[in-house]
Amino acid sequence: MESQDVVTYKQKVIRVITEEEIGKIFQDENLLLVLKFLRKGPMTIGDIEKAFKKIRMIKSEKTIYRYLYKLVQAGLVVKAGKRVTSSEDDSLSTQTLYSRTAKVFFENYSKEEKAISEVKRNKNLHNVGRLLIGQLFDNKGSQECFHDLAQKINDLRRALTIELFENASEEALELITDLDWKGINYLFEYVGWIAVSQKIDLNKELELSLIHI
Repeated sequence: MESQDVVTYKQKVIRVITEEEIGKIFQDENLLLVLKFLRKGPMTIGDIEKAFKKIRMIKSEKTIYRYLYKLVQAGLVVKAGKRVTSSEDDSLSTQTLYSRTAKVFFENYSKEEKAISEVKRNKNLHNVGRLLIGQLFDNKGSQECFHDLAQKINDLRRALTIELFENASEEALELITDLDWKGINYLFEYVGWIAVSQKIDLNKELELSLIHI
């Protein structure tokens, strides 16, 4: 018997998760394992079943299909093509191949909304940050100005980091796909801050925003 994979889906480099409901997918160990298996490339349900067995977990095809259905609905996995198998009597059979929609997933769901909600619950949150940062310039500034600056820097950091990931070398991408969920988020955070420091003068931005009120 001979098999050939026909993949018609072009995988993205990175997808930023902005919906909290989709972000909850990453709290399910079984779904995370399926996403981990798919890092190496498109797989059939049978391939995923074997991958579970390698880590001494027995999952039925029905159970795996249910996992894949949830991931497809969340936009994290897609039907990427077919595996065509020819038998000795020249008959053909096909199996669906599943792929991650992106090589890298980064959780950034509702961060601004969560920050706003947190401020509503605790009005002193940004005020404390403003006072602490203001110590660097012997100036307190305004709470509104501090919030605007924080949002500006965060938006820039996110945009620059996505650009870096999208233009990453094959070597970097291969190493990135071996990282776990927490590792990727940590990488996204600190690489982003370094990128921001190369793009703008943070001290100047802080000074202008906090002093010239």
